[in-house]
Amino acid sequence: MRLIFAALVLLVAFPSAPAEEDSEPQTMRELLSEVRQLRRDLQSVAVSARRGQVLIYRLHEQHQATEQAKQRADNAKATREQIESQLRYETEELKQAEETRNGAENDANQKQVDKWIAQISERIEVTSTAAQEWRSKEIEMEAELRTEREKLDRFEEELDQLSKELESSSVQARAQ
Repeated sequence: MRLIFAALVLLVAFPSAPAEEDSEPQTMRELLSEVRQLRRDLQSVAVSARRGQVLIYRLHEQHQATEQAKQRADNAKATREQIESQLRYETEELKQAEETRNGAENDANQKQVDKWIAQISERIEVTSTAAQEWRSKEIEMEAELRTEREKLDRFEEELDQLSKELESSSVQARAQ
C-alpha cells in the first residue's frame, strides 16, 4: 500500500519532462501492473487471514469439545472404578458371611446368616450389572474422546498448513 502511495505521489509531484514523454506510457503501464499485482496479493492475504480466523475459531471449539469428551471419559472411569471397588467390598463381605454360616451353632443363627448372604448376593448382582454398564460406557466415552482428538489433530494440521502457506507467500513477496 505504501509503495502505491509513494508511486502516485512521485507521479503527481514530479511531472515528466517533455523529452521523456515516450517513456511515460511504459512507466505508467509498469506502475499499473505493479498496482494490480499488489491488489491481487492483498486479496490473497485477506482470504488467508479470514481462513485463518475461521480455522482458529474451529480449533478453539474443537479443543473445548475434546476437553468435554475427556471429562466424560474420566467421569465414566472414576464411576466404574468406584463400582468395582464396591463390588470387591461386597464380595469380601459375602466370603465373611459364608464363613460365619459355616461356624453358626444353631439353625436360627444359620437362617439369619443365610438371609444376610441372600441380601449380599442380590447387591453383588446389582453391582456387577452396574459395573458392566459402566465398563461399556467408559469404552464408549474413550472412543468418543479418540474421535474428538483426531478432529483436533486435523484442525491443528490445517492450521499448520495455512501457516506454511502464509510463510511461503511471505518469502515469495520478499523475493520480488
